[in-house]
This record gives sequence, structure tokens and C-alpha cells, in this order.
Amino acid sequence: MAGKFQPLNQEFAIVKANGLPTEYFIRWAQQRQIDITTAVTFGDLANIHVIAGVGLTGGGSIDADVTVDLEDTAVVVGTYGDATHSAQITIDQQGRITNAVDVAISGGGGGSSGEASLTPPALAAYTWINQGSASAVDNGNGISMTVPNPGSTQIRALAKVMAAGDFDVKIRIKGITNGAVTPTFGLFLQNNASGKILLLGYEPAGNTLYFQRWSGVTAFNSAVASRAIVPAFNWFRATRVGTTIEFFFSLDGLDWKSMGTELEATYTGTIDRVGFSANVNNTSTANFVVQSVTGL
Repeated sequence: MAGKFQPLNQEFAIVKANGLPTEYFIRWAQQRQIDITTAVTFGDLANIHVIAGVGLTGGGSIDADVTVDLEDTAVVVGTYGDATHSAQITIDQQGRITNAVDVAISGGGGGSSGEASLTPPALAAYTWINQGSASAVDNGNGISMTVPNPGSTQIRALAKVMAAGDFDVKIRIKGITNGAVTPTFGLFLQNNASGKILLLGYEPAGNTLYFQRWSGVTAFNSAVASRAIVPAFNWFRATRVGTTIEFFFSLDGLDWKSMGTELEATYTGTIDRVGFSANVNNTSTANFVVQSVTGL
């Protein structure tokens, strides 16, 4: 019988015990033009590793079973947020939550469901204009102002310097006790050089909102607009777009109605001080709380 001897069971070893291919397998591959010179052996696998990246743990050489897990963070396992708290979380670039805390939902003494969130102002950030006998304190939920009867018409204001450019200032003010006759509290805009003022003032006794010009803190000039307001009114707003000033009012700090507009060149010149004020006369005392200020 011609030919070469072959194992009777037709089974051929192709890998030696050391992981290298047998001579038979090498010849077989050469006959079929299969390149196995760069083949990876089992021993080579020990030098190939799975590396655990950022936020992962585990890994190792692939000559054994390899596991990669998410690395534990310092976040305490649990449920965050409830009826009085919101969950404040920090997320890193890998999308992991690295910190989670409960933050109390601030009502500011006046905010409620369906109303804009409140940002209480800090008294130290404001400067008195024509303070007289007026006083103010931080009450933990805003600034409480008391403006006693001055014996004459006066505007007492707390204000901040407003930088050039557009602005959008929103203020929530809650009256406590208020006098009659004149607008009692509101939003104050002034040109420091001329002393001229634009005032959005609310008179609770008559439930009337006034848009007024004042030539100074003791001298009313003229009315731009006025309108009756429901007693629940609390929110004031002023914007500047270009050189146009616009006053707004709102019941909830979300839905705003315009009170009117005026070009700065019409009367005041450029507004550079913005704040809140009480306009009192010789028969009235104003007490109110500034519960929220944004944009200032």
C-alpha cells in the first residue's frame, strides 16, 4: 500500500503541552498558506491585560477569568428628596453620581406651590438712600424694613449699583402694615447723577399700583400709569433692554403683566441704582418684608 502511515483514529495533536503548535500543524498550515508565525500562544495571554478605567475596579491578565466592576463612591445608598427636600447631586464626567444630599426646599415665608422660587436678599449688599429714621434687619427669610412717619413726603430706599447694559430685576415684597394716601412700598430705579427716580409703588390701602416719576427722594414729579390690583399682589419687576425701562407686576412671579415702558432719555437718564423703597408721608408708616430679589 502506497502512502504515509497515519494514526488509525485520524486524530492529530496540533498544540504541544507548552502551548506551541506541533510540527504536523505547522506543515498543515503551510500547505494551505496559512500564516501562524504570529499566532498568540496561551503563554502570551498572561502578558495581555484588561485595564480598569476611571470609575471601574478589577481587570487583570486574560489568561484567567477577568471581572470589571463599577467602583464604589462615597455616596450613601438611599432615596433622596421628599415633600420638604430636593435631591442635590453631583455627577462626574463618567456619568457617576459622586455626591448626593438633601436640600431643604425654601419657601422664604411666602413662596408656595405654583409660585416662583424665592431668593432672599442679604441686607449687607445694599446701601441706604435717604435713610432718615428708617431701619432694616435680616430676618432669615429676607429683609424687614420699617419706615416711620417722617413728617413729610419721603422715599426711603435700599439700593445697589446697577452695571451698564440690559437687566431683569424681580422682587417679591410682602406688606405687613401700611399707611393710606401714598404708594407705600415698591421697586426703585434712580439715576445717581440727576437724582431722578422711576418708582413702581403699591398702595395696599387702595389696592393700587403706580408707575411714577420723582425728581428726587422728596419731590414727586408725575404719574406714568396706575391701575387697581388684587390684594394678593406681591411681585415687582423691572427690565432694561437697550435704553428702554419696563415695569411689570405679577401675583406669582411667573406670569407677568406690563405696567408700561419709558425711555431713559425721556426723564431720568441712565439708571444706575436699583433697589426697593417705601414712599411715606406725614400720616403713614410702612412695614414690609423683601422676601426675594433676583437679577440685582
